[in-house]
Amino acid sequence: MSMFKNVIGVFALAGMFASQAFSLAGTLTAANNNWTGTVEVTGAITVPPGLTLTIAPGTRVRATGTNLAITANGPVKASGTLANYIDFYGVGLVLNGAGSQHVLEYCVLMNNLTSAVWIAGADAKLNHVQIQDFGTNGVAITGAGSKVAMQYCTIGAKSRLFGGAEAVSVAISGGADAADVDISNSILGFENKPTQVGLSIKTAGGAAAASASVKVRYSIITGTRVGTGAGEVGILTGTDPDVKDIPNLDYHLWPYSAAINAGDPASDFSAEPAPNGGRVDMGYYGGTAEASPFQFRIVSPNGGDSLTPATTATIKWQGGKLLGVKKLDYSINNGTSWVAITSSADAGGTGSFAWTVPAVKSPNCLVRVSLPTGEGVDQSDRVFTIGDTTSGNSNGVLKDPTLFRCIPFTAYHDGQNPGGGEPTLAQVKADLELIKPLTREIRTYGSGMTTHGSKLPALCDQMGMKIHMGIWIDDTYTEAANQQSILEGIDLVNEGHASIKTVIVGNEFLLRVRAAHKDVGAAEAKLVRYIKQVKAAVPPGIVVGTGESYPDWLAASDELIKAVDRVIWHVHPWWEQKSADNAGNHAYNVYLQMKARIAKVPGGKPMVLGETGWPTEATTGAAVGSPENQARYLKDLHAWARKEGLDYWFFTNVDEKWKGNEGAVGAHWGMYNSDRTPKYIIGHLNELIPAATRWENDPVATAIRLRAQDRFALHGTGTSAANLSVYNLQGRLIGTLSGAAPAGENRLLEKTRKAAQGIILIGQRAR
Repeated sequence: MSMFKNVIGVFALAGMFASQAFSLAGTLTAANNNWTGTVEVTGAITVPPGLTLTIAPGTRVRATGTNLAITANGPVKASGTLANYIDFYGVGLVLNGAGSQHVLEYCVLMNNLTSAVWIAGADAKLNHVQIQDFGTNGVAITGAGSKVAMQYCTIGAKSRLFGGAEAVSVAISGGADAADVDISNSILGFENKPTQVGLSIKTAGGAAAASASVKVRYSIITGTRVGTGAGEVGILTGTDPDVKDIPNLDYHLWPYSAAINAGDPASDFSAEPAPNGGRVDMGYYGGTAEASPFQFRIVSPNGGDSLTPATTATIKWQGGKLLGVKKLDYSINNGTSWVAITSSADAGGTGSFAWTVPAVKSPNCLVRVSLPTGEGVDQSDRVFTIGDTTSGNSNGVLKDPTLFRCIPFTAYHDGQNPGGGEPTLAQVKADLELIKPLTREIRTYGSGMTTHGSKLPALCDQMGMKIHMGIWIDDTYTEAANQQSILEGIDLVNEGHASIKTVIVGNEFLLRVRAAHKDVGAAEAKLVRYIKQVKAAVPPGIVVGTGESYPDWLAASDELIKAVDRVIWHVHPWWEQKSADNAGNHAYNVYLQMKARIAKVPGGKPMVLGETGWPTEATTGAAVGSPENQARYLKDLHAWARKEGLDYWFFTNVDEKWKGNEGAVGAHWGMYNSDRTPKYIIGHLNELIPAATRWENDPVATAIRLRAQDRFALHGTGTSAANLSVYNLQGRLIGTLSGAAPAGENRLLEKTRKAAQGIILIGQRAR
């Protein structure tokens, strides 16, 4: 079974620094103006006029207090290298004028000052500079006498890395709108949020400026922008730059980032690895050997789409804005063979192509994009349909088939564990990419802000996946600790992530209470209180439940079943020493018991088998863990569950070596090994889960019990039909409700009490 605890995460700075260390404060002299090794800044530092502060590659400048800055009235020459950057941690830079020319090259700044770098009427060159975690501005430029050249910079737009107010990446003000400022090949903002400002250009009076002096070229400006520069060219706005792993100082770009191969065509790209498209990347690694080779990513059609022959469909993709054309192909047999669409698409770099859908009929279609030379290939993640292949589906749409309805998910790697090191954001995203071809939904077990569980909703938003999000509570926790976990989960839901379908308050909480011989009745009352607390705090469209082993559901009071929107139950035949031959039958018999128990509660509740699986190692009684038996159990489970219309969530994505508390079996429940190589089951999924029996991704996300007092919105306009799918308590589709919506409005559907007898709707509750 899966356990997940909220722990304090610690992020270590990357890079190698010399062992030499010394402390400094006050005004520098010729005796201490050449820095190397580790410099501890214990107080404010001033560089006097006429003195140059020289900082060697690999130097670490670290503040021992707060709000500490280096105020430079003489030149600062901080020239790192790609391999040995200069790190400023907790220290800001104030670069003043008076004829000084400042140089920052391969520098990384993290601090809590108002501005990480403040350039006041100075001549400054910022080349390959990375800034994050600051007060208000990443780079502030003031004064009409400023002369600033920035290239290959990646500047954040958040006041604190882990929370805090939104901020401004580059702020030009105080007369600097008339200064000589040139920004190129840079990324202004890590995330594309409207509450963050990538670039702000204002007059001395504070009004948005249309500057004739500020040049902004071949850069990404994220979020909101204020004012404009002169002769802007090659600017990308409204775009997430896809920086890999900001918390762990990994500023590489994901291979489909729009910033790849999108820099100035006149800049030298020869150092970048192939394929480089003949242009540099934007951002910190642009123009270097650490630049990211590009990759396309198909956006649409990307799986589950239904296209009509002889109509026009738009093929869209993301990726480096390469000069030249792209090659597009399609397949009607899931990639066995390909037919050319064009070899001359997108010369203008729009990332789209108007495709006349061919006169074919197939549920197994894909499209792919590449360079004509074959580089940078990507294809649809899942098959889509051309033509009506539904044979009786009343609305004529073939829904997106998926191998698994949902997979319980964790991203711990070897040497990581709750409380002992969290996976990086890059590792978490890679694990999602690993299983996305198998499912569009994941279940998690914790969402504490110091764990990777809190990062998953945003990642799932980006990737078009759904999440059944866990809130970890524990019988060993204090009430305050449980409340912290609950409140952090509520806050995460209320951020408005489209990916969150369900909130699961606790995992096998009652099982652990029972195993510890504690008061199960008191624990159940506490659990009901927690569930009601969460339901009252999250939007009404979110399903709220708890995950428990089936014996605890069978023994539970009606109050617990009434408290949840959906009963999430677990069964693991291996733990009950069932043989692989009998495991599927055992799970089916448990299902019948669960169905009978829920039917005794007035009104009943829908249910899902929220955790079940089989290990690939270890033996207990007749239960033998092996790759073949894992596959056997999945095959038998899927056969009866699909027939019954019961959702099951197969446990789990990867092996977790940290689970020593479960004995030899704990580390071996994954469908992938801990090094992410596939096990036997992955290579045999097509025979274990035949195509005709695969699950459908319902286009509407949330299941809600219909009561007499509930109203549901039918979305549509004019005379178009809007459908709501109706399911019975076991999750089986039994029909649809349709209605026409007036133009520009939502039609509200009222149902009488008789509709509440064993029916749920898939739809959005009217607010």
